[in-house]
Amino acid sequence: MDTTLIINTGSSSKKYALYREGVAVFSAEYEHTGKGLGRCVEQNGTRLCCDEVPERQFADALLDVIRLALVERIILKKEDINRVGIRIVAPGTYFTTHRLVDDMYQVRLSEACVFAPLHIPHQLVELEGVRTHLAHARIIGISDSAFHVTMPTSAHRYSVSSAESQRIDLYRFGYHGLSTASVVRQVYEKTGAMPPRIVVCHVGSGVSVTALRDGKSIDTTMGFAPTSGLIMGTRAGDIDPSALLYLLKMNNNIDCVEQMLEMNGGLKGLLGTSDLRVALDREARGEREAQDAVKMFFTAIRKAIGAMTALLGGVDALVLTATAVERNPYVRARICNDFAYLGICIDTIKNEECMARPGIISTTDSSVLVYVMHTREMNEMARIASVF
Repeated sequence: MDTTLIINTGSSSKKYALYREGVAVFSAEYEHTGKGLGRCVEQNGTRLCCDEVPERQFADALLDVIRLALVERIILKKEDINRVGIRIVAPGTYFTTHRLVDDMYQVRLSEACVFAPLHIPHQLVELEGVRTHLAHARIIGISDSAFHVTMPTSAHRYSVSSAESQRIDLYRFGYHGLSTASVVRQVYEKTGAMPPRIVVCHVGSGVSVTALRDGKSIDTTMGFAPTSGLIMGTRAGDIDPSALLYLLKMNNNIDCVEQMLEMNGGLKGLLGTSDLRVALDREARGEREAQDAVKMFFTAIRKAIGAMTALLGGVDALVLTATAVERNPYVRARICNDFAYLGICIDTIKNEECMARPGIISTTDSSVLVYVMHTREMNEMARIASVF
């Protein structure tokens, strides 16, 4: 059986799916729920179970997936999995191309670890597991930045010398590319046309805003590494270079500052929690600290959407995606209500009802179509892996 395993490890979740002839026949998602570690398993679109799992099972999720697939007879033997695609989030021109994974690939990924510590260590663990337990399979490193290679030089470059940029490969690579590509594909499939000016707002553990002209990325908020851009769950986002230098001088420890910006920044740095749901609950209870933090969070998104709209010379469609906006009508309303001056108007009933399925939540007289789209990174990855 020609079966492809797709692996997507994020900063707070692990997703696995088995594809046959382009269709997902089995999937398992493991994530931190805020209350513990959870696992949801589906077969041919039907949910088999959603349960809590211990830390050891979460750590050995790959083996758990293979075991479950054998039990459910999705595969008859593990050798039926002949292709594995894994999402790679890593800075560097080398990683803006989808590639077969070999020893050199793994070495280069290890070297880049310091620049994406929330992602690369997990990716390396998964790669090691795949190469150990599925040694017979072709492994494809699927770039999360490839979608952004269409960005013009003005968005790709930093204002440092060309010689230095080339010497150390210092450029804005962008991330959430697979997510963005998947929702843009869905917009086209839903409407039969590609809106010429699209802004995609991805709000999950990571947060980004991307501007697309005719379906192609022309700028995005994340730059060299996924730490950059907006306020996120644990990532600080953009910070004044002088403030960064000041942090380094005052702490005299690069590792300490890296931890501060990567693991203990963002909402966690402001509130002690990386969970937007908890932050919103505390805001609603009138906590001043939470009110300030949540205002900072949404203000950063508002500024980014405004900037991308200006860059495009207007916006025809706003696409909201990733867990925080897919699951929370309040978050969607809070983002959209900031843009009444652009003619964005959402239908309250449609917004409340848009939970289990994607849809349009804007009113019929809204100047901008507002879509809620479930990010389908796994489908996008399976499509890419199928050509290897």
